[in-house]
Amino acid sequence: MSEDVKEKMAVPVAGGTMPKESDEERLTRLAGEINAIKEQTRATVQNATLEIGRRLIQAKAAVPHGSWAYWLKTSVDYSERTAQMLMSTYERFGNTQQKLFGAKMDPEVVNQLNRSQMFALLSIKSEEECAEFMEEHKDDLADMSKRELEKAIKERDEARANLEKWRKSNEELGDTAQRVVAEKEKLKEKLRKMTAETKETKGEMKRLQEEMAERAARIADLEKHLQEAQHADVEAGAVVERMPEEAEQEIKSLRAKIAELEEQQGKEAISLDFKRHFENMKGEFNAMADALAAMEPDRQARYRAAMKKMMDMMLQIVDCGAMA
Repeated sequence: MSEDVKEKMAVPVAGGTMPKESDEERLTRLAGEINAIKEQTRATVQNATLEIGRRLIQAKAAVPHGSWAYWLKTSVDYSERTAQMLMSTYERFGNTQQKLFGAKMDPEVVNQLNRSQMFALLSIKSEEECAEFMEEHKDDLADMSKRELEKAIKERDEARANLEKWRKSNEELGDTAQRVVAEKEKLKEKLRKMTAETKETKGEMKRLQEEMAERAARIADLEKHLQEAQHADVEAGAVVERMPEEAEQEIKSLRAKIAELEEQQGKEAISLDFKRHFENMKGEFNAMADALAAMEPDRQARYRAAMKKMMDMMLQIVDCGAMA
């Protein structure tokens, strides 16, 4: 009997006949049956996947060392990669309620996963992060296709990578800021020392200048007295004869002292200039070293070579000066 004939026949029931099923009712019923079979199949496949993974773990513990790949191929026709996927699936999603260690996953969410979804979730290496991801997507995880799930995991990984990059960049900026602050303090301390040294040197030079001026005034005073003595009366001749000799000796001594002071002043000025240039050069060298450390490796090598060449030239100049 054909299906059409069966549908046209009324089914006898107590008290009358069952009304014919409408197309809409039939489609609703068929959809429900299909979805029920799909769910049964999903649950069966999930359970089979986890049970196979559990038994593979037991088998691996019993197989002699070095024979695992051979046993898989000859006994169950699995590659090592497939076997590892199945074992990892069981380790992560099997017996979630009995786990003593590791992340606790919601059993209801796990029970809704199919084989492809479990395999896709294995790409999240950390079990804790996997549990967090499943919790975040628990409302729509079961309805995600493999492609949608892989896309969501990829977006998560990219977001985490960007966050880590941002965090690292902030740390580097923080380190740079600390170096800048430290360098600023070093420069302030160096400036303080240079200011103190300059002040001390200026004080010494001022003292020398005052002493030179005082001795020059004394010489001028003695020369004035000599000139006055030369025009004195003959009665003061004996005094005049003694005074020039004593005055000339004092003038000679004073002029020698002035020459010595001028030489000392010149040396102090040269020493001050050298200290200033030396400190400036040292500061520039430290700044160059800091800039070099912040460069990319390829540029760093090029500029390091330039610094070395400059230092070699400076060393040659110093050596030649020492030999001279």
